[in-house]
Amino acid sequence: MDLQAQDRAHRIGQKSEVRVFRLVANTVIEEEILSRAQYKKNLDEILIQAGLYNQKSTDVERNEKLVNVLI
Repeated sequence: MDLQAQDRAHRIGQKSEVRVFRLVANTVIEEEILSRAQYKKNLDEILIQAGLYNQKSTDVERNEKLVNVLI
């Protein structure tokens, strides 16, 4: 949600740096929430970002990148 908050601030016209502060209690539930969020962020980096799903990448580049990630 941190990245969503930053994106939302920029969509509504924020031009300077956006900082998001997390207030986290020292409980098992909070730690579990943070670990799941980190896991999802890592999946995004591996699958979406490494897959080069953008307008600039070609199919050949995407295939090469995905093969390298999977090996």
